[in-house]
Amino acid sequence: MATSYPDPFHALFQFQQALDAFRTSGWLGSGPSGSGAYPPLNVFRKGDDIVVITEVPGIRKADLEIQVKGNTIRIAGGKTV
Repeated sequence: MATSYPDPFHALFQFQQALDAFRTSGWLGSGPSGSGAYPPLNVFRKGDDIVVITEVPGIRKADLEIQVKGNTIRIAGGKTV
């Protein structure tokens, strides 16, 4: 009796379709926050440090407030006139 195995390419194709549907569903899009959309973040580990890089166009570094509490990083700020 021959054993049939699932087609790995079909499984990968289904996975790709699921990822595409998830990506286009709007769930990953900008969501509301206190004063606008969430900026994109790059987060990576450098030695023992965690590095977060984000772009916040039009906001000066001095106008950002960064808080770290437990496992949460909060970045807030606004444009000054």
